Amino acid sequence: MLDWAGLRRPNSSEIRSGTLAAFGLAAVTFLAFWPALTHGFLHFDDDLYVTGNAMVQGGLTPSGVLWAFTSVHASNWYPLTLISHMLDVTLFGLSPAGHHLVNIGLHMASVLILYAALRRMTKDGPRSAAVAALFAVHPLQVESVAWIAERKNLLCGFFCLAAVYLYARYAQRPSRRAYAAVSAAFCAALLSKPAAVPLPLCLLLLDVWPLRRADTWKKLVLEKLPWAALSAASCVVTFAVASGRSIVDVPLPARLANAALSYAAYLKKFVWHSGLVVFYPHPGLTVGYARAFVAAAVLAGLAAWALHVRRRKPYFAVGFFWFLFFLLPAIGLIQVGQQAMADRYAYLALIGLAIVAAWSIPTPVAAGLVVVMLFACSRQVGYWNDPLTLFSRAVEVEGGSALAHTNYCYELFLAGRDGEAQAQCRAALAIDADDPN
Repeated sequence: MLDWAGLRRPNSSEIRSGTLAAFGLAAVTFLAFWPALTHGFLHFDDDLYVTGNAMVQGGLTPSGVLWAFTSVHASNWYPLTLISHMLDVTLFGLSPAGHHLVNIGLHMASVLILYAALRRMTKDGPRSAAVAALFAVHPLQVESVAWIAERKNLLCGFFCLAAVYLYARYAQRPSRRAYAAVSAAFCAALLSKPAAVPLPLCLLLLDVWPLRRADTWKKLVLEKLPWAALSAASCVVTFAVASGRSIVDVPLPARLANAALSYAAYLKKFVWHSGLVVFYPHPGLTVGYARAFVAAAVLAGLAAWALHVRRRKPYFAVGFFWFLFFLLPAIGLIQVGQQAMADRYAYLALIGLAIVAAWSIPTPVAAGLVVVMLFACSRQVGYWNDPLTLFSRAVEVEGGSALAHTNYCYELFLAGRDGEAQAQCRAALAIDADDPN
């Protein structure tokens, strides 16, 4: 059996340290998210995928699989995600604990694959473990793991990271079989959610560091063209099924300004993870252009500095551009939905910032950050306990969101608190009286 670098057999010390790190990462991930096992379904997208979806409630059947591949659901096409929900129903019925358990398991598997891939590529076990731990328990990840409807994000992330691990093997020992394995994992990621489309660009980043491939740029780019074609096809399908239903008409200047502000907000939330909620309303024409200009200048400055130090600190350039690339499909250049940004969009992008952090600060300091984030993550999981708590928190943090007030109103009404529900309804109308909802 080859070691992480694919060049020699690991010694007993390396096997032991790798195994202990893997067990530690699995344990800290489960510790952060196990309270979600007691949570129920939400009246917010969970009905679209599970509790109100007759095909999914039929379990995993040949007709269900055919439907998943041939139907557009909720203005999206992601057959593997729907099939995974069907499998959950077959295994657990409509008991939410089983569905939450699969979400936690997928996230844990992604954490372990990320650790294995980074250790294989960098041969630096402690820093690789630090990146995986930050990815595992950062509070921004709670939305993806604690929300059953975000199975698509977790499934896409799992297959993306599997493709990265397989690519590391292919880069060190190229073969048609290894290339086919990467391609299969990438296809599975795209069939789970189109958020995987930036992967070919990010594989080019890994060629620079930590793989340091000696091939010419022409060869490296040509190698990625079939995967780029898959990404392009996924984009075409995504736009085709979303056109006229979920794409929102927002002027281009407002979209560009919101994109700059959102990138800056993700950077801020990585460092200072407070005020996380299920919905951040898009500012539309009221977007702050002056603030957006400052945010764009900061991003441009960071990008320029990353390129300037790329030889001395290649991890900074790779991590920062990984962050930019993986957020690109969801940053709002084409506005889909009413949100300005969403925590779940940072699921894979966060890995880039974790790489920058782990290779920039001493490992003991990184370990301390993981402990702090573990507590913050556990607290954030608590806000997803039930829909009443979730939207109460959303109203508390984002008081200007009509959607948050509307959903909180609905949950209060279901709880029999009619007077409070009416107050939330009036608040929603005061913000957006033109919304028929």
